[in-house]
Amino acid sequence: MLIILNHSAHAGTALARWKRIEAAIYSRFGDCIRVTELGTGTEALLREFVEQGERRIVAAGGDGTVNAVLQMVMHLSASQREQITLGAIGLGSSNDMHKPHPAQSMIGDVPVKLNFDRSGLRDIGVIRYRDGDCSRTRYWILNASVGVTADANDFFNRGDLLLRFLKRHATALAILYAALHSILLTGRRSMLLERDANAATMVAVNNLAMLKSPHVSGSLRYDVSPEADSGNFQVHCFSGAMRLQVFALLLALMRGTPSTLRHAEGWEGNLLRIRSAYHFNIECDGEIILTDEAVITIHPQRIRVAS
Repeated sequence: MLIILNHSAHAGTALARWKRIEAAIYSRFGDCIRVTELGTGTEALLREFVEQGERRIVAAGGDGTVNAVLQMVMHLSASQREQITLGAIGLGSSNDMHKPHPAQSMIGDVPVKLNFDRSGLRDIGVIRYRDGDCSRTRYWILNASVGVTADANDFFNRGDLLLRFLKRHATALAILYAALHSILLTGRRSMLLERDANAATMVAVNNLAMLKSPHVSGSLRYDVSPEADSGNFQVHCFSGAMRLQVFALLLALMRGTPSTLRHAEGWEGNLLRIRSAYHFNIECDGEIILTDEAVITIHPQRIRVAS
């Protein structure tokens, strides 16, 4: 089993959390474990291990770490990828990959997905986007977003002095601070949205979420239940609202009731094209892409994930 460990997750506290459960992991899986740090040579090492017959790949960190390992797995050949099961150890700030946290999936206070005997196939989201004159592809397994949520994630990743302090000592407050910062600074964006086979429509987007999980950050959540292997994603679009009305979206996400809002619209689909006259952030599993055009689709049942 190859464990890819991100020491810098959770504002640099991930290593200490890993040390607390390391003995329990080795006790459960024995000497077959190889731990390597996430870095520039990780993808080559992963490919080498897979070619030697390794079938269990574990991302140890936050949701961004899971996303980074997902990119590596998706770059493998289809025949190699079909034999791999992805596991996870939640050492990050939010750990949305693990929510909800059943007691049997915890080691101490750390959520894990390490039951390889009870794994299942999951859909993978795909973002094809323009980067200058190039076309690039990014994969996601939980959620993708544009607007307030994406800008809040961008600020959460970069941060300021106060945010960095809160990330180490009070994660919930750090998430709230990033959300409020984004609401105050992010206005509506005129975007051309083309969904499935429908004609393109100009929309004043405050927030646009593409969901394979209802959990987005901390305790924030949507009131949808997207299936992991349905071949579609849920879309929640909050548009045409004034800046102060976006606070209602934050409160609704805290309560888990955003679809009840006046400016909210939801649908299910498997294709969404987004275009804008200006560059915008796209967030996928907490990581940020900057572009002015993107196409979001789904690969049905593309990767096996441990429970």
